[in-house]
Amino acid sequence: MQKRNVINLALAGLVMVLALAVLLAPEDEPPPRPPLTPLKQSDIERLEITRPRQPGVVLVREDGAWFLEEPWPVWANAFKVESLLRLAETPSLARYEMKDLDPARFGLDAPLATVNFNDSVTLEFGNSEPVNQRRYVRAGDTLHLITDTFYWQLGAKAHTFVGHGLVPPNAAVTGLELPGLRLSLEKGAWQVTPAPGEAAADRAQALVDEWKNAQALEVRPVDKADPRGGRAVTVHLEGAPVIRYRLVQDEDRDEVRLVRPDLGLAWVLAAEPAERLFKLPPPPKAPQAEGDGTPAAKEQTDDTVQESGDAGGRHN
Repeated sequence: MQKRNVINLALAGLVMVLALAVLLAPEDEPPPRPPLTPLKQSDIERLEITRPRQPGVVLVREDGAWFLEEPWPVWANAFKVESLLRLAETPSLARYEMKDLDPARFGLDAPLATVNFNDSVTLEFGNSEPVNQRRYVRAGDTLHLITDTFYWQLGAKAHTFVGHGLVPPNAAVTGLELPGLRLSLEKGAWQVTPAPGEAAADRAQALVDEWKNAQALEVRPVDKADPRGGRAVTVHLEGAPVIRYRLVQDEDRDEVRLVRPDLGLAWVLAAEPAERLFKLPPPPKAPQAEGDGTPAAKEQTDDTVQESGDAGGRHN
């Protein structure tokens, strides 16, 4: 009997050890979900978006930067484009053969949006799945379910795809024609009219940098109610057509609009920071010499006088 109890205790201990081993063993990570398409984001050079009742959007990559071809030939909102490129590699959470399915059941008889990558991979967006709110997407003969984070980006107005910069990315500015001020790059040196006097070249370069780095609050279509006219602003670029804006100031809304009449678009900026775009920055302050009246210089002068007086007293 005693021997049997020992065996039972040993077996019970073994069971506990095995149970603990199972509980404490690291869980196997599930295998990664396959991507929606075979494309990498870096492979994509062309992106076309089609939506019902909205103009199509065509984007192309040129020298590492994104530009719109349609509906306007203009630089693109790089952040927005990069967000959409992730669609190519987003995980496919489930997939089904379309040959066994009715497209209308998934909203694919009339897709809500269509995306084409590189003229080779087409994705059609259907309805959302009601339980987990995932989106049905058709790629060729396969129906996929994906996280529903891309459809709303695809449905955005076309003008939201336009870049907020005032000049194309990587562009070399060679001249500015502003109200009352003209800058031109001649033989590698900036010429300013009217001549500002001090530090003309450095101040001209600083103004050009303001134009290259400026970002509009938004880009929007020109409203029919927008004031006509405005003052002419011209940006000259190396190896590219000039950009012609009309400067329109709206004091009621405390904003400045740079309107492209050729595109029917306006780049909207807050009035105060926009002021830096239309005048040269002030010349740099010259370093102040000792004894120039500043508090530090005055204190130093007073100390010197006091020290000299003390020294004179000791000599007396």
